[in-house]
Order: sequence, then C-alpha cells, then structure tokens
Amino acid sequence: MNGGAPTGPRDLDGKVIVVTGGSRGIGRSLVLGAVARGARVAFCARSTGEAAQEVRAEAERLGGAGCVLPMAADVSRGADVDALVDATLEAWGTIDVLVNNAAIDKDALLLQMPVAEFAAVLAINLTGPFLMSRRVLREFLHRDTRGVIVNIGSIFDRGAPSQTAYSTSKGGLRGLTRAIAEEYGASGIRANLVVSGFVETALSQHMPAQFRKAVLCNPLSRAGSTTEVASAVLFLAGGAGRAMNGATVYASGGIVDANFSG
Repeated sequence: MNGGAPTGPRDLDGKVIVVTGGSRGIGRSLVLGAVARGARVAFCARSTGEAAQEVRAEAERLGGAGCVLPMAADVSRGADVDALVDATLEAWGTIDVLVNNAAIDKDALLLQMPVAEFAAVLAINLTGPFLMSRRVLREFLHRDTRGVIVNIGSIFDRGAPSQTAYSTSKGGLRGLTRAIAEEYGASGIRANLVVSGFVETALSQHMPAQFRKAVLCNPLSRAGSTTEVASAVLFLAGGAGRAMNGATVYASGGIVDANFSG
C-alpha cells in the first residue's frame, strides 16, 4: 500500500535518521517505516502544513510522542540544510542515517526547457543531496559515526525523452553516491543508491503515457509501492546492509536498463 509503513524487525532501535521530502510518497513511507523499526526521524518538506502534520501524527502513533521532528526546508539552500541538521542534533545529539529523497520534475524536450526550470530541478535533485551529504558527512567524521547515506534514484537516470532535467539530475546522483562510497568507505561510512521504478506518487502523475506503459511492462507487470521502495532503503540503513557500500539496489520490478523510446 502506498503511504504506509513497511513492516520489519526493530533493527533501527535508537538510530537517528534524517529524511528529505518526508511528507508524501516514498518519503512518508520512509518516515513511518523507520519509526516502526525503532528510529527517531527528522524529516523536511516544503512546509510543515497539513501533509507534514499528518505524517507526524501517524508516526507518533507508531513510535510515541517525540519520535519525529518535522521541519520546513529547501534542500537547495545551505542555510536550510544547516538548520535541519542543527535542529536534529539539538533534539537527539547525533545523526546515524541520511536519506536524500526530495525531488521535483519540471521536464520538457531539451529545446523547450527553460534554463531556469532546468536549474531548479538540478538544485533540488542534485545540489540538495550534495549539500545534505556534505553537512552530514562532516558530522559523521566529527563524531566518529559509522553513518549511512541512502540516495533515491530513478530508472530515468540514463536518459529519457522529455526528461532532460530529471534524467540529468538522477544520473548525477548515481555518480555522487559512488563518489561518497569511494571517498569515505575507509571511515566506515556507507553510501548506496536505491533506484525506484514506477510508483504511484504525486511526482509520477505527470508521467507521459509512453513512459507509464514502458515501466508497467516490467517482469512483475505492475507498479511498485512506496512501502516497497522504503523497505529497500531501510534494509540498507540497518545492520543487515552493513556490508553494502557503493551499491545500486533496484526497486523497479525488474527494469534495470530502461528503453523509453518506444
């Protein structure tokens, strides 16, 4: 079910997790799933309005009062990133896991793509994870935390028509993930990528018909759910995934190298 909490062992007891884009879709399932497994979660959204408060209420039903910290933040702004991390540290004293989930899509054919819209997509989808990862990595190293970063990728990351900016941003995120894994693995810090296939979310509602048809032709012959993607992320965040670094995990129904031209 989309929007619910993934079930699983309480293997995140006492962990502090930061989730960007946590009020809807995959982010919502991540927050609820992490709390259900014993974690405390700080999450950001564009605002702390109704959607964020609904997530907070459901999370506290699962994990008790004070298990979540919702904040308004634009991850493309360094000041907002610092405020989110500082508030998390003030509340709980540490950060164990960062999940870079926030994303937007304003795509069009290349010649029809305004420069400002291209830049806006990259700002949230790629600069945001860079800024968040850089700040949290500093905390990992300063506190000698064997922390985990999980980035949410997409099967569109190798390019697709009418997805100029989104594909570019997600392709860059794949490279960023690998760079972090290579640079900081020796410090016990892990970075992995979860590649999502077609999931019914607000972001996917504007997907062109040919893409929707292509991704639904995966070997499972169905769309994925937000809870299924979240379960893959939480596996990597927990102890069962401690040997995985620089890995790409496909939660895409079997699509690995997609062709959207048909």
